[in-house]
Amino acid sequence: MASRPSGSAVGGGVRPYLSKGDTLSQELRSAWPVFETYEEAQYVDSAPAYTDSLIAVAIVLVAIGVLLYHQLIRPRGRGRALLLLTAPPRAIPRVGEMLPSVGFFVVGLLESLLLVSLLVTLLLPGSSGVVSLSVTGFWLSVGRVALWVALLFVIATVVQAWMVYTFCHPEQISLWWADYLILLIVAANTLLIPLLLRLFTPMSVSALITVSGVLYVVYRVLLCYREIRIFSHLSHYPLHIILYLCACEIGPLLYLLKVASLSVNQ
Repeated sequence: MASRPSGSAVGGGVRPYLSKGDTLSQELRSAWPVFETYEEAQYVDSAPAYTDSLIAVAIVLVAIGVLLYHQLIRPRGRGRALLLLTAPPRAIPRVGEMLPSVGFFVVGLLESLLLVSLLVTLLLPGSSGVVSLSVTGFWLSVGRVALWVALLFVIATVVQAWMVYTFCHPEQISLWWADYLILLIVAANTLLIPLLLRLFTPMSVSALITVSGVLYVVYRVLLCYREIRIFSHLSHYPLHIILYLCACEIGPLLYLLKVASLSVNQ
């Protein structure tokens, strides 16, 4: 029996035989789209290594902030500690009974230090290299910034206290200390807003810096208002007010931005 030819002559040419499988393969190739160009793969940046630990610390800071606020609105004597921020000078005799415990100020100041240090580390211009840090490297950067922030706080407080003790009446100082520390802790806790926005929203760094700057300005304006309210006689000495603004407001802020930038970029 003659074998089947591998092809047949058609018009002087040879057409090869196509098996059933070959025909199906050609049909699939003709039906499948042909990609003449290829797009580059899109890579999604992974979260920094320290993200989980940072979120855990942020949750703890929120819980501490809630507890501190509860201490401020808790009735004490004939008032609440939060009311000291609006108390007139005649309320000076009641300051002692309205003050929170020493633990409130210790925990509040430590929490404030950590909050400010975290925000400065994450938002400071020129700190873009932070995202590539390891967990240990990130928290070491936060620790370095915290040292500078603590030093700035001590210097600013000493200068401010020196001015208060020099130019003000002793009986007014207790109310000033209460307002100064409570307002500082309250203002620091408002920085939870930009911190949480940084962690959980795509808001730009420049927008978050603006939000933080506005909160800082509001805090300093309120502090100046309270000091003028408590020490009303200072309104007659504009030179003292100018000295205060330069020594306790403008200078420390510029100093903080400079040294924090150096610490983050080390």
